[in-house]
Amino acid sequence: MGERKKNPAEMLRKKLANQSRDKNEEFRNKYGLEGLLKKDVTPDLDGYKELLGEEKMREDADFVRELEVEFSSADNPNVQAFYLDEYGAKTEDDILAKWRENKLNEKSGQMEMAITALLAEKLGESFLVIRTAPYDDYKNGVDNLILDRITGEVVGAFDEVHEGGDGRLTKDKEAKILELGKRGGTRIRYGMKMENGKLIRAKLEGVPVFYLGLGSSELLELVDGLGNNDEAKKNKIFNKLLASLKSQHALLQKDAALGLSSQLDSFGQSLARISNSARPENSI
Repeated sequence: MGERKKNPAEMLRKKLANQSRDKNEEFRNKYGLEGLLKKDVTPDLDGYKELLGEEKMREDADFVRELEVEFSSADNPNVQAFYLDEYGAKTEDDILAKWRENKLNEKSGQMEMAITALLAEKLGESFLVIRTAPYDDYKNGVDNLILDRITGEVVGAFDEVHEGGDGRLTKDKEAKILELGKRGGTRIRYGMKMENGKLIRAKLEGVPVFYLGLGSSELLELVDGLGNNDEAKKNKIFNKLLASLKSQHALLQKDAALGLSSQLDSFGQSLARISNSARPENSI
């Protein structure tokens, strides 16, 4: 228990790795899909070469790398000296690998992993919950994708916010999802969908975007609930996120572009099924 409190990111990484392993085995057996997900529950990009082409994928990888070098200052001599002294990182790629690892230990990284793990656990076999590829995270600003495996529809993309202060971040996210709704949703380059009863890799258009926000104390409660398998704590946070999604869905239905109406209708149906399964008398 002490280890979980000291290093929750490690517990969360293991939980996601287990979920990824189980899903990959299921998709291999059910759909003949090999290696769909990496250990962190993001799409394994190797499988997208046929869909997107190697040249486009190289451009995407360069786009991601340039941004991460900028964010991490991996090309700064002072930063390079620090990473060499602190971690033995000798190259830019070494620095970027350590920088990504450190990001997961931060509150925002923990929250993205914790919410992914919670949703995957609570939504069960009827839904697929994945984290987006780095390209879609940086380019399209979304952290998660949820697919309704019963209807075959992509439920939506989710942007997560760790709210540690006065609520301004949450307000900014609300404004962002309303703006995206008016523009007809977002695109996902490295996505997946159900087609003719089979899960396939796919580019997606017109995906509704929602945000999922937790304060610092709620994040701690969720991490503790996941680490200690405390159903009461997990249910409390899950129901809070569910209430937020219902509120956002109502807002988007008022203001979203007409082109999103069918997607929002589908989301509403999925949300109703999720709500029914979340009732205390039912197992989730």
